Amino acid sequence: MISHPKYWGTWVVASILWLLSFWPLPLLYGLGTILGNALYGIASARRQIAIQNLRLCFPELTEKGIKHLAFETFRNIGRITMVSGIVWWSGAQRLQRLVRVENSEHYENALASGRNLLLLVPHFIAQEIGGIYLSTTRRYLCVYQHNRNPIFDRLMLGSRSRFGAI
Repeated sequence: MISHPKYWGTWVVASILWLLSFWPLPLLYGLGTILGNALYGIASARRQIAIQNLRLCFPELTEKGIKHLAFETFRNIGRITMVSGIVWWSGAQRLQRLVRVENSEHYENALASGRNLLLLVPHFIAQEIGGIYLSTTRRYLCVYQHNRNPIFDRLMLGSRSRFGAI
């Protein structure tokens, strides 16, 4: 099934992401920013959905603020797309070197309490980077929703569980 011609494009994208995983992070970040800028410009239906959702969530923001937040969201989507290969295929040492955790004392104090800890993370960006990073440092359980595309489903599940995450 995964060799069916309808998945050939997915295999091409996955191969490109694998090749990009060897590129330096700052270069991928810049290319991702450009990709996000382009997506914001051409994905008008998605842009309007994002703007409307942001209006509902942040009624106190001005229209300019809402559009800026939507624009930055698209840029971040472009960035995570470009660095997905690093997250999916790099070793633990590279991930630990590339990820910087701010205010980690809150997380460490919660772990030190000896109680179970539940992290709620927004959508896929935090899960792909943060979740995989955390699995390099300690035992970690991840809730996972299957992707409709079996190629990406295998890639995401494999990458999220490769350091022992359940």
